[in-house]
Amino acid sequence: MATTPTHSELRSFYAAIGRFILMWADVENYLDLFVLMIRKPTDHRLPHQLAGKIKFVRDRLQFEQTANAPEALKIIDEIDGLANTRHDYIHGGRIGHSIEGAVLFMKLGRWLQPPNRPRRKTVQVSAAEVEEITDRLRELGSKMLDLLERTSQNRRHTQK
Repeated sequence: MATTPTHSELRSFYAAIGRFILMWADVENYLDLFVLMIRKPTDHRLPHQLAGKIKFVRDRLQFEQTANAPEALKIIDEIDGLANTRHDYIHGGRIGHSIEGAVLFMKLGRWLQPPNRPRRKTVQVSAAEVEEITDRLRELGSKMLDLLERTSQNRRHTQK
């Protein structure tokens, strides 16, 4: 049984991670647009970090009675739920691998971690698992685009 990943297995894994990163960037760009869309003139500083953007949207929408607020909060909750996965895939370096059956699993982690926080465990993931999560991100991105369009249309109608 081979213990060294083939060139093809490595390429497939790295392609899956690359697709994940690009899809995450799309979703976060849509989140940025949503933050810009729901800001108020009194908002002089807008959040830059993901956690800040999520908090901003939740704070802004939790008491709103608009038709889009419940869906937006549901999408935000799902993005927030994937934040640790994002952290693992984007910041986790390859620190090992295993081949189980015919499937390559990469172990991702970081040696140095922030102080005063629980240590993040390593994750073991296959290209197929990364692709599955990336497909979910693509669906979230599509929902975000629909939400942006409806929010924009609603804002145009209320400004008339």
